Amino acid sequence: MSPNTSMIKHILKYGVIFGILCATSGFSFYISGNYGKYRTLHFFILLTLTISSIFYALNSFKNKNKENLNLTQALIVGIGISIFGGLIPTIWEIVLIKIIEPEIITQIIDDQFKRLTESSSDLNEAAINRKIVITKNVKSPIGMLTIGIIEDLIVGFFISLIIGLILRKKQITLNNISE
Repeated sequence: MSPNTSMIKHILKYGVIFGILCATSGFSFYISGNYGKYRTLHFFILLTLTISSIFYALNSFKNKNKENLNLTQALIVGIGISIFGGLIPTIWEIVLIKIIEPEIITQIIDDQFKRLTESSSDLNEAAINRKIVITKNVKSPIGMLTIGIIEDLIVGFFISLIIGLILRKKQITLNNISE
């Protein structure tokens, strides 16, 4: 099995696992009536899932490749898992917002309007309306996919870089021994 095939298998396997875990987290927030609330808690849960999924996948990849892992492999596998796995919860959110409960966007916008008017007395109505329009655009399916892929790319890059630097092991060659 070539390293590229092994990388693709790891991206698919661990990306699906990561995606299902993230979608399950989002589903549990929805079921409990907390969708759109507790953003900080939801952020830390997703961050923990992302870090642990990429770490476990890279460690597994390293073990299957005779304890060898270079930074390029770590970045490819980690970013691939982050993007592929991030598509699953994004699709879940699109289904939630467009099919299951379309009025949830109205609730989010109403909450945002209430927070803006309470916290920022210097914002006029035009500024508040601009922020609401931005929220509607971001919560469109194309907006959600675009932002999701960009977020997954950036987060996946940095997490993969850090974990890759920790786990990497250079392959011992004759040139390294003679130096």
